[in-house]
Amino acid sequence: VTDQALDRLKAELTEAGTGAHYAIYDKYDLHPSGPDLTYEDLAKEFGLRKGDVTRILVACRNRFRSLVIEGIRDYVEDEDQISQELARVLKLAR
Repeated sequence: VTDQALDRLKAELTEAGTGAHYAIYDKYDLHPSGPDLTYEDLAKEFGLRKGDVTRILVACRNRFRSLVIEGIRDYVEDEDQISQELARVLKLAR
């Protein structure tokens, strides 16, 4: 579910012409280069302001979460199970 959600997020951002947003998300949340990577570092690298990086990461995290929930809906029997399954999936993704 998480791999599919990441693929969809990347595709959506690429299609929207904001593939750099996925690159920021990937670099900070998915594959950080080290514990000292900061929003300021990303802002410098991508020619943005720190606030832009913050907004981009929040938007990517929210959309990723929504896509994971959509994926979970495909295999749970009722809406009550979504939060339980979401917690389980995100725990495994760590």
